Amino acid sequence: MAAVFVSSYILWPQDFSGAGQWLLFSTWLATSVGLLALAVYDWRWLLLPNKVVYPTFLVAAAGRAIYIVGYAPDKLSALLNWAGAIAVTSGLFYLIYNLSDKYIGGGDITLGLVTGTILATPFKAVLMIFFASILGTLFALPGLISKSRGFQSKIPYGPFLIAATFIVLLFGPAITDWYEQLLT
Repeated sequence: MAAVFVSSYILWPQDFSGAGQWLLFSTWLATSVGLLALAVYDWRWLLLPNKVVYPTFLVAAAGRAIYIVGYAPDKLSALLNWAGAIAVTSGLFYLIYNLSDKYIGGGDITLGLVTGTILATPFKAVLMIFFASILGTLFALPGLISKSRGFQSKIPYGPFLIAATFIVLLFGPAITDWYEQLLT
């Protein structure tokens, strides 16, 4: 946990010049406690328990709401971006859950409430899902190649979503800048 806190402080992409940024940082630290517990639990039992997800979401949502009301320069835009991020994270997993005969777990839907709230923009939410998919594929690929795992094997997706949230939150601006330079 200490490593997450220290690395978050060192890698935090915004400056700490105002109370709003300190609020977002504090919210991230408090939320990361629940996220790490969820990652460990999902890794071990392939389950994201609502009794951990919902309090983690409430902490994230309270911090985000206070930030929007008290510090966001464009409150409506910030609120719409937050809603869009949740629509991407929870909405996409809700569709996959219902259209794929429950191929993913329902916990990924509720975890999307937390990750969408932390990332707070649809673009970052899509980027997080992209990175989580890459991480999950890199984890599953050796087992598929060696045939020790089949395509029907279950792997926990929550830890990859949580790791990708960490990556996008802390490195998202640098990744976006790099990609934009690549395109120009």
